[in-house]
Amino acid sequence: MKTKYYICTSLILFVLILVVGYSNKVELSDIVIWSDRPVNWLDFQQVEEIDDDFDAAIFSEIYCPNIINEDNPLVYAFMDPNQSERLKDSVLDPQLLKHEQYHFNITEYHARLLRKQIVKKGEENISTSTLQELYDMYDKERAKMQSEYDEISEHNANTQKQRYWELKIDDLLRQTAYYNDPNIYNYYDFTKRSTEYYKHIYHTLEHEILTSYPISKADHKYGKCYKVERNDKEVIIKYYKNGKLTNGGIFKTAITKIIKPTDSISEMHYYNKDLTRNTVFNRSISKTIWNANNDMTTSYFDENENPIEYKSVHKTIWKYDSKTKNRYSSYYDINKKQTTNNDLVFRERREFDRHGRTIKISNFNSEDEPMNDKDYISIYDYVLDDFHKIKRTRLYDKEGSFATHLSEYNLHYNYDERGNLVKFMNLDKNGGQTENNEGICMYEYSYDLKDNYTSVRTYNASELPVIGNDDYFIQVWDYDHKNRIKFTAKYYDGYVLAFDDNRNGAIKYEYINDSVRNVLNIDVYNTIFKNDYGYAIRKQYTNKDEKVVRELFLDENECFATSEDGIEIHEYAYDEKGNLIKEKKLDSLGKLKPHNKDVAITHWEYDHHNNKTKTTYYQTDSILANANQNVTYNVYNYNKDNLFIERTNYDKNMNPALLNGVFKTIYEYNSIGKDTLVKEFDTQNKLIKGVCTTHYTYNQYGNITRETYYNSRNQKVSYQNGISAIEYLYDNQQRYIGHKNYNRFDNPTNDGNGIFYEKKTLNRSGDLISYEYFNKKGFPVIGPNGYHKVIYEYNDSDLLIKESTYDTDFNLVNDNNGVAEYEYTRAASSLIKTMKYYDKNGEPTENKNGIAETIYLEAMNGLYFLEKQLDINGEEIKKDVEE
Repeated sequence: MKTKYYICTSLILFVLILVVGYSNKVELSDIVIWSDRPVNWLDFQQVEEIDDDFDAAIFSEIYCPNIINEDNPLVYAFMDPNQSERLKDSVLDPQLLKHEQYHFNITEYHARLLRKQIVKKGEENISTSTLQELYDMYDKERAKMQSEYDEISEHNANTQKQRYWELKIDDLLRQTAYYNDPNIYNYYDFTKRSTEYYKHIYHTLEHEILTSYPISKADHKYGKCYKVERNDKEVIIKYYKNGKLTNGGIFKTAITKIIKPTDSISEMHYYNKDLTRNTVFNRSISKTIWNANNDMTTSYFDENENPIEYKSVHKTIWKYDSKTKNRYSSYYDINKKQTTNNDLVFRERREFDRHGRTIKISNFNSEDEPMNDKDYISIYDYVLDDFHKIKRTRLYDKEGSFATHLSEYNLHYNYDERGNLVKFMNLDKNGGQTENNEGICMYEYSYDLKDNYTSVRTYNASELPVIGNDDYFIQVWDYDHKNRIKFTAKYYDGYVLAFDDNRNGAIKYEYINDSVRNVLNIDVYNTIFKNDYGYAIRKQYTNKDEKVVRELFLDENECFATSEDGIEIHEYAYDEKGNLIKEKKLDSLGKLKPHNKDVAITHWEYDHHNNKTKTTYYQTDSILANANQNVTYNVYNYNKDNLFIERTNYDKNMNPALLNGVFKTIYEYNSIGKDTLVKEFDTQNKLIKGVCTTHYTYNQYGNITRETYYNSRNQKVSYQNGISAIEYLYDNQQRYIGHKNYNRFDNPTNDGNGIFYEKKTLNRSGDLISYEYFNKKGFPVIGPNGYHKVIYEYNDSDLLIKESTYDTDFNLVNDNNGVAEYEYTRAASSLIKTMKYYDKNGEPTENKNGIAETIYLEAMNGLYFLEKQLDINGEEIKKDVEE
């Protein structure tokens, strides 16, 4: 059905609206304001016919007064029922009404853009002429978009294009969500009046509080903010989230008091919202004392003022250098013994700007030599903006060079008017744009009024949309009035819905009440459908902490289906810390249903650090299960650093039992917490026969460089195919680029396929551009798929468009599929549109299944819908053919 959109941009209409707020045909009670509700068919006048054979027509405009003041502060989109029309049969078509609603949504989007510019101008700089100029600009843009919407969607006749525009307009509304309030005076930046509320604060090392992004008291109910109350000897910082005082923010608490009883003493006290001491982080008080040399000593205490350790440290001494104005730290434990901080650093040097903000952190070992911390970084170099936000970070290694072993070491940040990060950009050491290990250079974010993410987009160094390793370009979120997620989806370019490997598409949440919700798997047209496991709906029951305690798996008709493990109903229980302690598997009648041999119930136990210490399997609430390989219990142990060091297995009588031939596994770690030895024991607590110990060697960046196998006599032994050790190779960005095989004498050896060395080459984006095989003599060999080397080619959006296979003489060779070259064309969404096959002579060929070309339909649902397959003669293959 076709629709028409009335566009009136005449100055006369605008003047009428400016003077009286609406045209002379509209009663204020008659109009529909966008923020009040969606339109319905009762808002349209029924007529016998509409010009140009349309079925409906909506009239919407932007109301803007000729002067904005506290008596007349509203700017809003409205729909006029007296000028909106429909035919009698229109009420039978809900999609037609949706089309009209999106015309209205376009008007609201431009009303938001207008509000944004009015707020940016500010109360002192807005005038009637300025309002006229801004209105004209956005009204013109609105009219243009309305025409484009109808033209491209063919007035709702083109289903795919219509859906594209719906998703596009939804996205535009998400990106402007902050400006959905019609009242201009509710935006702090318009008036900039005195306030105690701020979106961002910065806490200096010397306990000064710097504030930025001020907001009004009325605005503190939206998102996250701080209230800063200053007195002579005290600063009180209160953290709010959506208007509620709660634990969180930079201090992880509701109320922080900074007390300065003298010029040389500063105390920080941490409280919950009820003014009880916050003990969650094991420190309720910190005290800092300055001496005559301006050295600082900071110590931590519990709620009773007993000395304690916080992040492995009780006391930090910051020595002051009067020449450089830098500070140097030393860390001490509760026994006054010098130690490292939580980042495993012995000493820090901090440099500051004139505001006292930290602009550089350098790490040193006990010999005062540069060292890398646990994240393999030695120097953090910051540039902060006027709002105390980091706008650039540069990371260096202990040699003072850029930390190129990281995928991100030269970072730039941009923020919106509320201090939220809206752009994150990755640069190389020369300042040029480059991709990280995910194949992404730039992330763009948008937020709603409550600081929730509403979208994230990804781009490559050429600023083209890319899908990266996560296989989507944009992810979006919508929330309800209670700030609960009601919708999330991932899209390719062009709002083509992305699905995961199990055909899960967009997720829609329906809240029956505060403790019951339906989680729906939907396609791009909001149709509920089954994933590959057979369920379309998860009906979830939650507890007061919003954790799921019962979950039913249903199909699209709300009949019982099964989950990934073949179960209709899951039930869960938690301890007071939120740890999962029990899971039950039930059938559709609510009876216990085993899923792993005879296991229907699983119990977990935890220590006081929330480490899992024991797993127990049951048939019923009181009968133990035999479980997989007759292992009823798994027991876990940890060291003082909470690293997992031992796993043991037992049968239902608590006798040692073998799981995959092993009773006990022991893990030993190096100084940076990497497991260097893994030992396996039998039920007699003796090392198992054959390979019982695996030794891992790491490089300075924490990547495994060698994996070696030993027997119980600590002799190197073959694990498989005569291989006793594997060497792993990395490039200067620490990306894996291949491996080599060695025998028990540490000599190069070939595996069962005659391969010693598998070599990968990556491009800047981390895409694989070649893969090749060599034997122990360094000669090229044919790999398991029928070729020595494969070369991959990509387009400007880093999408694979060609792969070619070569023999050991670097001539094209047919692989095991009978193809030497695969050629792909891509749809605008990035999905494959066609696949063509060529032989070693560069001629079109058929693969082993008789297919020469595969063609897919382009659709808004990002699944591969086969259009047709052709043979070498271009004839369509009628029967289904497995590729």
